[in-house]
Amino acid sequence: MGSIKASYVVVIEDNPHHFEILKRLLLRNDPELEILWLKNLAESNQWLENLLQNDTKSSRTPNLILLDIGLPDGNGLNVLHKIKSSPYLRCLIVIVMTSSLHPMDVQNAYESYANGYILKPGRLEDYQQVVQALKKYWLEHNQIIPLDPQTDEKEATN
Repeated sequence: MGSIKASYVVVIEDNPHHFEILKRLLLRNDPELEILWLKNLAESNQWLENLLQNDTKSSRTPNLILLDIGLPDGNGLNVLHKIKSSPYLRCLIVIVMTSSLHPMDVQNAYESYANGYILKPGRLEDYQQVVQALKKYWLEHNQIIPLDPQTDEKEATN
C-alpha cells in the first residue's frame, strides 16, 4: 500500500475532560495519529498565523479540525471564519463539535462554511460512535489537499 503519513487532527477545545475523551477515542486503533490540542482562541489564532506564514513546525496540513465554539476567550466561530475566508486555508476540513444546539450557532457555522456540526454526545457510548464515524469518513476515506502557499498567491494575483 506504500508509505502513508499518519493522520493529523487539530482539536480546539477548552475543556480538558472533553479533550481527553476525544484523544482516547481518536487514538483507539490508531496510535500513530497525531493530535494537536489548542485550548483557546489565542492559541488557535497563533497556530493559524503560523500556518499562514508557513512555519515549518505548524505547516503540516491537518486532515481534520474539531472545533468547539464555546471557548473561554471568544467564539470559536471566529476561528472557522478565519480559516474559510482565507484562500490558503479554506480547503481545511472543520467540524464544529460543541454542546450548543442553539439554531443561530448551527446557522452561523454553516454560513461560515463548516464542513459539519455535531452535538457533543452526553454518554461515552454515543461519543464513541460519533468519533468512530468521524474517523471512518474524514481520516480513512476523505482526501485532503496539502496547503500550497505559492498556488494561492498566484490565484490571488490573477
